[in-house]
Amino acid sequence: MNEVAATDALARALAGYDRKTGGFFMERFFGCELSFDGESSAVRLEIEEFMFNSAGSLHGGVVAFLLDTAAGSLFKRANGPGYTLESKTQYLRPVGLGSATCKARFLKRGRLVSFVEAVLSSADGASAAIATSTWQTAGGTQLPVERRS
Repeated sequence: MNEVAATDALARALAGYDRKTGGFFMERFFGCELSFDGESSAVRLEIEEFMFNSAGSLHGGVVAFLLDTAAGSLFKRANGPGYTLESKTQYLRPVGLGSATCKARFLKRGRLVSFVEAVLSSADGASAAIATSTWQTAGGTQLPVERRS
């Protein structure tokens, strides 16, 4: 593992973290670049070894994070705050070093509930994972925070 890359990623995440302005820690940590084009979003990043699982490919949790980030960012931009009701991920093939892009689009956009598809592609453009998810608009209510004693 490239310890310098991992240390740099942590420093970048800590320096840019600001939940109020969208500087979410995990997006900064992985070096995500988010963009929008009409009713779609894209998250791009460079895959580093510290993101790998023990088999030597991109960890499934990182894949799920990228799919959820692309879908959630699109939903929030179009509908405002919301949350995931359900998500299904299909892992198609491993992802190695290089750039990866995750694109999300609405399958059906509703006033309160929407359906989003996100596809993660590796540098060669081949699909590596697909997620479909159902999103609920928060409707101006604050989500409950569970407190632990």
